[in-house]
Amino acid sequence: MTTIPVSLKVKKEIVEVAEELVKLGIARSRNHAFNIILEKGVREARRLIEEEKKVREILKLVEEKGGLKLGVRDSSRELAEMRDRFWNT
Repeated sequence: MTTIPVSLKVKKEIVEVAEELVKLGIARSRNHAFNIILEKGVREARRLIEEEKKVREILKLVEEKGGLKLGVRDSSRELAEMRDRFWNT
């Protein structure tokens, strides 16, 4: 596994979670803890990417058929809002 050093700012909550992972012995270090957090989160990020790609593909097909004339970003945002309303009810 190749690692690449990066410098980033994170919310205090994330640092606290990383420190708790170290304190409980789940992670060997804060670096290891951040990698655990990122690995868990990357799965969700990949799912969101795939979902967005599918939405854009559908919208492209609809536009090619002469359907909706909304921009891809506006349409995907509206669909995401509808999805969120559906799942949060």
